Amino acid sequence: MKRRWTFLAGAAITCLLVSQSYAWWLCFPLGLVGLFYFYLERKAWTVKLYNWFALGMAVMLFWFGLYGIFRIRPAQRLWNQTGTYTAVALDYPGETSWGRQLDVALQTPSGAKVRTRIYTSLDCDEVKPGDTLEVTATIISPQKAYADAPTYYTARGIFAVSSKVTELTVMSNDEIPLRFLPRVAAKVMQERVKTLYPGDGGGVLMALLTGEQEELSDAIGDQLSRTGLRHLVAVSGLHVSLLIGGFLLLPGDRRLKSLLAVPVLLFFCLLTGAGPSVVRATVMGLLALLGPFFRRDSDGPWSLGLALLLLLICNPFSINNVGLQLSFTAVAGIFLVTQRLNRWMLERGPVPAGKMGKSIKRWVCGCISVTAGATVLTLPISIYYFETISLVAPLANLLVLWSVTLLFGGGLLTLGLSFLSMPLARLVALPVKALFAYFFGVVDFLSRLPYSSLTSHTAGYCIWLAAVYAVVMLLAFRPQWRKRAVRCCIGLIVLLALLIGFNRLSLTNGGLTVQVLDVGQGQSVLFLSQQEAVAVDCGGDDAGNVLADALGDVGESELELLMLTHFDSDHVDGVEQLLERVTVEVIAVPDIEDDSGHWSEIETLAEEYQVELIKVTEDTTNSFGSAEIEIFAPVTQEDDDNNSGLSALVWAEDFEVLITGDMDSETELLLAEEQNLSAVDVLVVGHHGSKYSTGETFLTIVQPETAIISVGANNSYGHPTQETLDRLDAAGCTVYRTDLQGKVIVSASKTSGEEE
Repeated sequence: MKRRWTFLAGAAITCLLVSQSYAWWLCFPLGLVGLFYFYLERKAWTVKLYNWFALGMAVMLFWFGLYGIFRIRPAQRLWNQTGTYTAVALDYPGETSWGRQLDVALQTPSGAKVRTRIYTSLDCDEVKPGDTLEVTATIISPQKAYADAPTYYTARGIFAVSSKVTELTVMSNDEIPLRFLPRVAAKVMQERVKTLYPGDGGGVLMALLTGEQEELSDAIGDQLSRTGLRHLVAVSGLHVSLLIGGFLLLPGDRRLKSLLAVPVLLFFCLLTGAGPSVVRATVMGLLALLGPFFRRDSDGPWSLGLALLLLLICNPFSINNVGLQLSFTAVAGIFLVTQRLNRWMLERGPVPAGKMGKSIKRWVCGCISVTAGATVLTLPISIYYFETISLVAPLANLLVLWSVTLLFGGGLLTLGLSFLSMPLARLVALPVKALFAYFFGVVDFLSRLPYSSLTSHTAGYCIWLAAVYAVVMLLAFRPQWRKRAVRCCIGLIVLLALLIGFNRLSLTNGGLTVQVLDVGQGQSVLFLSQQEAVAVDCGGDDAGNVLADALGDVGESELELLMLTHFDSDHVDGVEQLLERVTVEVIAVPDIEDDSGHWSEIETLAEEYQVELIKVTEDTTNSFGSAEIEIFAPVTQEDDDNNSGLSALVWAEDFEVLITGDMDSETELLLAEEQNLSAVDVLVVGHHGSKYSTGETFLTIVQPETAIISVGANNSYGHPTQETLDRLDAAGCTVYRTDLQGKVIVSASKTSGEEE
């Protein structure tokens, strides 16, 4: 058994390292040499475990080379080429902010087929799986398409991308090929789910039954992530177990039911898109069902390893899939921790009276131990990708895990009834909808609790997490420490409370603290003073959640004021997200014309969330905590809303912060002269460091000690420009950039750039 796992570890680590590039041509000879050497020294090699690790590496290097020859090389020949290609649609079109996306098998001139992701604004709504397409497009590499995450596409088996499609001709097939029938069935199911369960309930049920998460609203998705429940709507072992369990509950011979469950399980896997988590669960389920026929007991850990090996053979790049990493580490954690923890918990504590009490204790201990097991290995991965630590996850799983079982079964039942009688299905759906009300109520309540989740941006919280894992290791490998488990848990809770209190006091008790948040190519600035907060702008990458998380880290859920400098999307597109999570008392906006439509959106949101909306036509000053913010009305009435937007000066005692939005240098100079500005401590650099802002004369007037640039990494605008950086350097400014340092925190007593 140890040899198997050592071999698998070598193969997995090789995939993880090699898949970061396209150096498949080097893998083949290295793997071949390794296999040849192993063959020559096979008797000596088989003795030591590290030799099995090396064998796993050699096998996977060899396979990587073969995979590159037959899958990657044909795609590379298309990169940076424009041509007309024949393709077969692999799925229905999906909707994105760029238009429509479509996965196709593109036929190359050599006859090979390359899985390609197409983004287009052309009409393709009627495309269905199996249709033949004629596409005129420019093909690029996945790395060029998504430089920030080059493995996003390759982990899904996509090695060519095109967003420049000039012509798209659809030749619809009358008969759908057999291999696409599961996707067609999924589409039919999704439409019926929408009819039976409109709104968020339908989105959750669609994810549970078909693996489709496009209908899951951003608000619900964020709440599930913050409460540690996102795994419930990702089709995985839970859903496969429910499907198998429900099938085996039917009357009849168990062996026959096991055999009949096999094709049902395979169809369900294809129906849900055959993602890594559901493939893993399917392989393990099939081995459990078929084991008795071959007189073999179910071996959960080895089934898990076999499923991983199968996925890596199908696509070595899939090791980078976040779903795969979370799914496999969750199950591995359950195998390592759950049974031992559950047994330990059942042996401790009071013994309830009666069968009901004992059953409740077993159920509670089971939920806690499964949650702990699934979390122990997945939490570091979740923090790495999502930067969130959910503190309410154990409680949330305890409260809603049982309901997901009923929702899955009830949804499947009503879906089946809908094909017989829609009125009957609607009637049976009523209790399911009531259960959804409970589910959403619990999720909403827990997600709004102070400190329900923390971000990993704060060093103290990461230190606490390291302490948690140190205690877990001691309890696991030092039996004598298990007697102190309760005291260790109390100590960790006290430590976390102290860290939260210290973080809150350090950021909110002083005269003024400013956080320039890392929102990519956008801007959002948070000001804190004595447990009160205001913000300037909320736009960029996931800006609403980033701003809400920054507030949540200090236990706040309310903004006294949100000022929007102007209506460009990179300054306002996170407002809806923010209002879904945070109470905002007042939104202040400029009184200017807006052709983008964002003003009407802000007006609608303010009415929906009952927020006071103020159009600023003259300078106004507002107090919060011991600080004040002076909002400057537009100093010009140009058509360009960058120059006719708002600006602000925020101060506490003699500490001042100036924000000019996206004004150009001439308008900034006009502002400085009209408002009689003088030296400030911090300047949030205008227009993300554009060369047209932050002029030399303006810098001479405001003389900032610290300049902070809110800018996205590798942005297409070239921000910040070298001219602006040179002017800031000449003015003697200490410069911080969110693309380099992440979130930047500055207080009246200190200035610090925090790498996030």
